[in-house]
Amino acid sequence: MIIKKHLISLKKSAYLTMALAVAGIIMVAGSPSNAQSNSSNLPIVQVSQHYSENQIFDAYARSPYGYCDAKKIASVWNVDEYQGKLVLGRKILSGLTHLADQDIASTRNRVYCSWPETELSYADAVALGNFWGRPAHEAKQKVQQMTSETGVKRFRQDMANVGFRL
Repeated sequence: MIIKKHLISLKKSAYLTMALAVAGIIMVAGSPSNAQSNSSNLPIVQVSQHYSENQIFDAYARSPYGYCDAKKIASVWNVDEYQGKLVLGRKILSGLTHLADQDIASTRNRVYCSWPETELSYADAVALGNFWGRPAHEAKQKVQQMTSETGVKRFRQDMANVGFRL
C-alpha cells in the first residue's frame, strides 16, 4: 500500500513537472533548449528565467532547507549533493517547493541524516534534550531519526509547531 501511494505521488509529480514544461514555465532535461542531462533521464527542474549558478545556489542557501534535504533530493534525482542543492534552488526559484517536499518525503527512512548533516549545534542538542527530557546524546539520535524520516526543513517546522525554535 505504501509503495502504491509513493508511486502515485511520484506519478503526479512527474505529470505536474511535464505540464509546467509544456506551459513554458520550466524546462526539463532532454528538452532542446536545455544542455543539462542526468544519467537517470529524470527531469531536472530548470527555471525558465535565466539565473546564474550562484543565484540558484543562493536561493537554496537562504532557504529553510538543509544539507540533508539536498542529500535526499540528490538521491531522488541520482545526482551528487551539490547538484541536489541546485535542484532545490531551481525549485525554490520556480515556486515548486511542494515538489521538493514530495521528493524529500519519498526518501523517508531510505536516506539517512547524520547529526552533522542536520546542521544543528551541540547547544541545540542540549536544548532539545531538555525539551524532551533526555540527555543530549539521545536527543541527537532522535533528531537523526526524525530528519531521516522527514528532512531538516520539516523537522524544524514540526519543532516550531510545538513551540520549540531552532
